[in-house]
Amino acid sequence: MSALLLSFLFSLKKEPPNAERYVGVGDFPSGHVWFNTAGPLSLYSQLEGHVLVVIFCDFSRLSDALALEGLQSLQDSLRRQPVQFIVAYVPVEETLTAWRQTVRDWGVDFPVIVDHDGAVRSNFGVDSIPQVLLLDAHSRIVTRYSYGWQNADIEGLVADLLAEGVASRSLSFNRFMPQPGEFVPPGFDGRR
Repeated sequence: MSALLLSFLFSLKKEPPNAERYVGVGDFPSGHVWFNTAGPLSLYSQLEGHVLVVIFCDFSRLSDALALEGLQSLQDSLRRQPVQFIVAYVPVEETLTAWRQTVRDWGVDFPVIVDHDGAVRSNFGVDSIPQVLLLDAHSRIVTRYSYGWQNADIEGLVADLLAEGVASRSLSFNRFMPQPGEFVPPGFDGRR
């Protein structure tokens, strides 16, 4: 009887952080500017079978720069694996020219989607920035980290997700390589 009571009491505890394992998301919303890729990316066509690391940031903190350097180094070490890094840029500036300059000034090499209207954050359930999401080969959020995410073992988590993708036979055989360039949706006037 006491064992039953103890199990009931322990079941009342709050869910631990990152308890939303395997939450599905919609695709990247249309109508957004993309940098470092010639066209908009899709989770369910080009990136199907890939492990994704998506960082939401506004490029306003020095820690963002250091984090991007670390992620760039990680991407370089995984260059032959089906892993893609994407930046969801939450701008404070109002113009396409300013967004372009910010991406250039920060030396971002990953594909960048500009979340000028909050639709990307809404689609991925992001309520604060900076935030990093890891998605598995089925485009499901496996974990998310907010402040202090730089201390997380992103490399180990990516390795685990790659192993899970191999085991479930859902991992792509080919790594996606975005075409260089930028994409501005037709009719986009460059302002919020």
